[in-house]
Amino acid sequence: MAITFPVGFLFRPTDKEVIQHYLLKKQIGEELPLNGVIQERDVYSEEVLSEVFQSSETHVYFFTQLKKKYLNGSNHDRTVGKATWRSESVDDIRLDENTVIGKKRVLDYINPGSVEHRDWSMKEYSLDGVMLEFPQTVSSPSIHVHI
Repeated sequence: MAITFPVGFLFRPTDKEVIQHYLLKKQIGEELPLNGVIQERDVYSEEVLSEVFQSSETHVYFFTQLKKKYLNGSNHDRTVGKATWRSESVDDIRLDENTVIGKKRVLDYINPGSVEHRDWSMKEYSLDGVMLEFPQTVSSPSIHVHI
């Protein structure tokens, strides 16, 4: 169930807040600060992507499960039908100068011949480093922000 915010309220957590207060809590099974503000959706589904493209929202947050490209591989499959989300950059998210707690990938929507080709980008957040030392209750989700 999605949360409806009052007029003028914007949900815009920092990269560090996304990792610490949402993704980590989701990973270890704790209650989220605003339950329902980040929905669970398969952002690599054509149906979901179509809904997101048609939305008037500029920032939409989702928990999604990454799919491996190959059963025993480490690469993830970010395809949507004939299109794909291509990684343009990867940045460390740090708790402090020495402690990496997550990664942020900026992904561009690539679909040559489509009117949406390169019109969309999203940020993918994942746990990394010290945060992976916490006990895992579910397989690692990631958070996607549609922009």
